[in-house]
Amino acid sequence: MLQEAYHRFCKVLGPRAGSAEARYAFGVNAALLGFHDQAERAFREAVALKPDYPWAHYCLGLVLALAGRQQEGTHHLERAAAGLPRAVPVINALGRAYLRQGDHERAAERFEAALEIEPELLSALRNLGTLHLKAGRHSQAVGCLERAVAIVPDHPSTLRKLALAYLETGDQAKAEASMRRAMEIEGQP
Repeated sequence: MLQEAYHRFCKVLGPRAGSAEARYAFGVNAALLGFHDQAERAFREAVALKPDYPWAHYCLGLVLALAGRQQEGTHHLERAAAGLPRAVPVINALGRAYLRQGDHERAAERFEAALEIEPELLSALRNLGTLHLKAGRHSQAVGCLERAVAIVPDHPSTLRKLALAYLETGDQAKAEASMRRAMEIEGQP
């Protein structure tokens, strides 16, 4: 089925069918349909044809990370970030990649860089808050997590993390209120 779609896709594109851009576009569609092996192959072909194609590196990095090949995925995300230094999705994905590898310092740097560009990026705020909490920087964790809750007030996981941060700073009343709110959202008594 996918091969037929690829051949139809190539017919539509005509002479551009063999370009890096066409391989990238096919890879995006394959990934969206859940054909991750074909997507990886298409992104690799795009990168082979155009080694400095940052969006192809970005997508290849995501597909590899999804497949559990973290270090190779991180390499491609770094290549993408070098070519797209202000692309928030790329910076944030690289932060998540570093987080999965346990490199909390580099992950925090990337999340902070993403937040400099897009201050209300929820996933970066939550991840950075969690990193601060784990590192014992409880006041910083509270700051990030409160910002996240201000953006999406009904996210139970964020509220639970905020409750833990409040406990660590000694604010029992706010911790209880945050945990109670998380439990209400989840329908727990």
